[in-house]
Amino acid sequence: MELPDKLIEKYRPHPRKIGAPRNEREEIIERFRERLNAEQKRDGRPAFTYALLAKRFVGISDSGLFSLYTECDDPSVKSFGAMLTYKLRQIQG
Repeated sequence: MELPDKLIEKYRPHPRKIGAPRNEREEIIERFRERLNAEQKRDGRPAFTYALLAKRFVGISDSGLFSLYTECDDPSVKSFGAMLTYKLRQIQG
């Protein structure tokens, strides 16, 4: 007995785009990466990788990352990267 194509499609795993975030943590780290790499490109420096940022954010909860992003993204902050570095030094001691 053959299954109808629609039934097969229903249970087939949908491939995700390569590099697409799978959860909230990956999404927020990707937002950090995009923001930091824009500054890096503007200043002529090499871009950050996802792995490097994920390693720096080990031990920080998802809600902590979100609050860190909102603090660094404040309109009164002149440099996102400088504020992030300052906050990470405070958090990680």
